[in-house]
Amino acid sequence: MARVVPTYRARYAHEAMRDLEKEVQNGKAAYEDPRQVTESVELLQKIAGHAGPVILQSAAAYRTTSRDPGSEPNKEAGRLLGEAAILATQLAQKLNEALQHARTIR
Repeated sequence: MARVVPTYRARYAHEAMRDLEKEVQNGKAAYEDPRQVTESVELLQKIAGHAGPVILQSAAAYRTTSRDPGSEPNKEAGRLLGEAAILATQLAQKLNEALQHARTIR
């Protein structure tokens, strides 16, 4: 089975989010009822939930693909990516909390 390059998946996810942002911002796409908003928030929560592990995988990939895994830039990138993964997890938790309330909106 052919291997998938993670960069391509990340690029597609980025492009989809960028397009969504633009379409809502310029009025090409619009929410018509609260259920659509809630469903979108739920999907964003799922995206954020996947972002944390992917970010950690990226940090590990620097260590396994770099010619100098112990270099200061590598260590600093790993530290910052670890912090970003924590923030992504916290974002997913906050979105989940918001969903608890959003599901009651009519």
